[in-house]
Amino acid sequence: MLKNGDISLGSLSITGSETIKCSMESGHSMDNGETQCLLEKEETAGLQNDKVWNKDGMSITITTIYVVGFVAGSGMIALPKVIFASGWYGIISLPVLVLTGYFTALTLSKCWMIIHKKYPEYRQHVRHPYVVIGYVTFGKNGERVMHVLCIVMYFSVSLVTFLLICDNVRLITVQWFDVSFCSWVPIVALILFPVVLLKTPVETQFCAVLSFSTSLVMFSLLMTQIIKDGRTVDNSVRKEQPVVTFSSLTIAWATIGFSTSGHACYPLYQNCMRQPAKFNYSLTIAFLGILVLLCSPVYSSYYFLGGAVNTPDSDNLLIILSDGPIKSIAGIGLAVHFMMSYIFTLNPLCQQIEELAGVPKRFSWQLVVIRSSLLAGHVFLAESVPQFGPLLSLVSACLWIPSAFIAPSVFLLCLKHLMNRRNYVTDSTALHLLVIVLAVILVCCCTYSSLVELITAQSTFTVPCYVNSTAAHI
Repeated sequence: MLKNGDISLGSLSITGSETIKCSMESGHSMDNGETQCLLEKEETAGLQNDKVWNKDGMSITITTIYVVGFVAGSGMIALPKVIFASGWYGIISLPVLVLTGYFTALTLSKCWMIIHKKYPEYRQHVRHPYVVIGYVTFGKNGERVMHVLCIVMYFSVSLVTFLLICDNVRLITVQWFDVSFCSWVPIVALILFPVVLLKTPVETQFCAVLSFSTSLVMFSLLMTQIIKDGRTVDNSVRKEQPVVTFSSLTIAWATIGFSTSGHACYPLYQNCMRQPAKFNYSLTIAFLGILVLLCSPVYSSYYFLGGAVNTPDSDNLLIILSDGPIKSIAGIGLAVHFMMSYIFTLNPLCQQIEELAGVPKRFSWQLVVIRSSLLAGHVFLAESVPQFGPLLSLVSACLWIPSAFIAPSVFLLCLKHLMNRRNYVTDSTALHLLVIVLAVILVCCCTYSSLVELITAQSTFTVPCYVNSTAAHI
């Protein structure tokens, strides 16, 4: 007897949740090919299921805001220099890598929906869905690898973000307060501490809205100031052409990869949605916005400012723009954006460690201890290694790019194979394999260039703040 929500296809009985039972009844027979066909149809229907799994979850709009707020922002100020240094190769690479990131984000969404449908225990709140994908695909070994990868990646990226917050706050306030970078580190940590204690993305929706809003404000102000400054740039400087090298091109790729991918967080956002199957709608809207928010200031600075962005102090676009109210407001917006991005990056790390430590999902003293310890660790490292820039490209090449461009396609192909499909090699399989091969080449090139830059940039490392706070951040 079929319960409400179940359907019967001949001798194939499919429940409304996840159970699939094939029974052979009198007068009805079905070969493996027909059964396989119905399984694939049922799976496709499951992936497109509009069922509300979490009535208190996030909407499509809020999830879109989360993705845009998390990804867009840092790229607007970090990409102009590296794109100029890589010439037309960088100009073309930017939209290509953004669209590739969109493709792999959709791939990762399909992976989670396959698991979401087949395993009911993962339909509730899951603290580390990206690790769960690794576990379902490769078992305990996959789980261990993903645990280590995600913890190192989240911690490294959140540390870089924390350093960017402190540096931008110092740049904004230097005209009013004579406070060093080293002094700002504990102050910023105290400001962030209450928000760090929020448990899940559902509870930090105001952070997403604030991050998204500041991204739009920054975009408008940067575009205005770029065009305004372009009128004063000498024509010969504007038309200056860079000497593109292997190093400059691969560093540009690594920076683009870091600035356009937040894939390790996407399954967590999807799992927190009311309708996880509609995450692809959020991704489509979000990546269209990301494409505009990143390409517009990069291409505008390339055209209006030209060689003016290629100076030793122009890693941050704000530094080379003319002083004034527009630059000050953009700097404040950038600092707020980085604060919210820090919460987005640190929250998945906290949830993953809390799951490993067996911390209750409700608010508890264990949660406070773990999150306080992570924040304190960032404060200590920020005071110990004030100049973390040379490591950013290496972190992106070794961790962020593989998690964004390699892992999603590998997971989906292996999940399809685990489902025992007879013909799981399709046209999309060839595309996934192409993405994997190109991404592996990209990782190797970027890692090599990042290591060379790190070795040759030893002089950029300064003494710790607790040794000499004046010389620590020159």
